[in-house]
Amino acid sequence: MKTTFRILIINLLYFSTMAQQATEIDPRSTTLPRYSNSSAINAAISTPQSGMMVYNQATTSPNFYNGSSWQSFTSTPSTEFRNSVVYRAGINTVNDWSNLYTFTVPNGITKMWIEGWGGGDAGKVLPGSLPLINTSIKGGDAGSYLSAIVSVTPNEVLTLYVGTGGSGNGITGGTTQILRGNSPSVSFFEVGSSPFTYYLETNSSNGSIGLLSFVQGEIGHYPTESYSQTSSTNFVRTVSGGDGGTAFPAQKGGAGVTVTLALVSSTVYSGFGSLAGNGATPGGGGGVGNGNGASGAGGPGMVILHW
Repeated sequence: MKTTFRILIINLLYFSTMAQQATEIDPRSTTLPRYSNSSAINAAISTPQSGMMVYNQATTSPNFYNGSSWQSFTSTPSTEFRNSVVYRAGINTVNDWSNLYTFTVPNGITKMWIEGWGGGDAGKVLPGSLPLINTSIKGGDAGSYLSAIVSVTPNEVLTLYVGTGGSGNGITGGTTQILRGNSPSVSFFEVGSSPFTYYLETNSSNGSIGLLSFVQGEIGHYPTESYSQTSSTNFVRTVSGGDGGTAFPAQKGGAGVTVTLALVSSTVYSGFGSLAGNGATPGGGGGVGNGNGASGAGGPGMVILHW
């Protein structure tokens, strides 16, 4: 009996100690483990488990692990940042992968919230003969979305390259980048089209950078085909071009063309030469086109600066 009681006391002390390391609990609140920034969280917790929660001091918000990355509960800190400006790109028509802007940080501002979208990819084009569908032809991938809190210096210049939407047969969308200074060489904030992930300079000498959220753009859809019989001798093949991918939060990809033709003679009944739909701005992927009609362009990228 004494041995059992002694084991029970040891176990209670052990779990009490572990609980104190993880949280501080009283009847009114729970204090999460505190880390200085995202880098500190990753360094301290090498193998996080889904559902874990910590407090990120750089973003002044709780973070939770969703199974693949740490996410903030306050992914839209609009109450703290009252001002904003939007920078949009255009469509890539002459191998111009981005549109250039500069922004001077206002006096008294030391922290900004930045949202960015990469440009969406253009859809690919079905061959004129419309052979059987293959895996090289699909709608354009959507631009990904990146949101972060960034430390800045009053009156410093930020250089923005906002990714353009792809235009032409499968041309990729441009990458959105933000750099410090008028003649910078290395970006501290970067996001492109799917499956590109993102880049954040988390160990910047200019201050901390805290990831709020990253949402990968949806992969473009592949074409499909179906068959029907309109009479005892007439068989019809319908090819539906794949739609472009959707960008966060709900910028739809462009619709792919739909072509209907005779199965045996390949006589076209409808749809050949139609134009595919463009992806919505920011970041939607373009739809699949066909041999006599262009594919849809990708939606241009965009940056929103909040302070």
